[in-house]
Amino acid sequence: MVKEARSRYRSPDSKTHVVCAVSKPYQRAAETEYWYAFHPAQLQYLDGSEDAFVAYGCGDPSTVILLPANFFKPLLPGMWTTETSARMYWHIHIFEAGGKFFLQQGKLGTRTDVTKYRIQKN
Repeated sequence: MVKEARSRYRSPDSKTHVVCAVSKPYQRAAETEYWYAFHPAQLQYLDGSEDAFVAYGCGDPSTVILLPANFFKPLLPGMWTTETSARMYWHIHIFEAGGKFFLQQGKLGTRTDVTKYRIQKN
């Protein structure tokens, strides 16, 4: 992958784009939480390729949730947002509980199991 910006990568032929973010773990009772911001410019970057992904590092490089953009983008309307006069972004909230990972749609109060998208480095 070719690094284009701090959180943006593309394949050498530019057909695949990846947006990456990392969160430290936040322990809450029996769950570990990870928080990220996703910006409209990142969405636009993903839309500019044939094949796109969002990669969320969960605590360290050994656990990454690699979400296909065509799976991730339809979930955005259910995410919490922050909007000011200067910017807007979606709050991406991933939970780990019992060895499974869930993407929280805060506005809807639902969790989607994203465990199958986990890339684990041993």
